[in-house]
Amino acid sequence: MINGKTISLIVPCKNEARIIGAFIKRVPKFVDEILIIDNNSTDNSVKVAKKAGARVIKEPRAIGG
Repeated sequence: MINGKTISLIVPCKNEARIIGAFIKRVPKFVDEILIIDNNSTDNSVKVAKKAGARVIKEPRAIGG
């Protein structure tokens, strides 16, 4: 929280299991919430993101039409 404002980081994700955990760990501590928007990942992206402390939201629609 900065100046009484909650800070959320919103990150799209599809099959990013290899890097998403390290990315989340590098987010600055002043960020209050990390939201990973999962677009039908078929790897362990969701599991890795949750384990690293992010909240995951499923988005089943295809990105980019």
